[in-house]
Amino acid sequence: MWPKLPDNAIFRRPDNKKWYAVLLTVQKEKLGLAGTDRVEILDLRMDPAELADIIDKVCYFPGWHMNKKHWVTICLDGTVDIDEIYRRIDTSFDLAGK
Repeated sequence: MWPKLPDNAIFRRPDNKKWYAVLLTVQKEKLGLAGTDRVEILDLRMDPAELADIIDKVCYFPGWHMNKKHWVTICLDGTVDIDEIYRRIDTSFDLAGK
């Protein structure tokens, strides 16, 4: 999507073109984690009522570079089960349709 950042991507609903997922590569320190090495993250839409319960700043973070009231960031380092990620992607897709 961005020529300067070829490792990043967005996912849009085909019907309304709204974003429901953003795949990014950022330095760990930008998430508040130790180290300067890069990590893949996935930003997803989420029900604001659920955000406070899930943010742990280990696997789940406030939406990085997104609206922190409606987006969550998942660190894709293997700490979150892939089936859980798939469920959250489905939920994000649905939320983008509203």
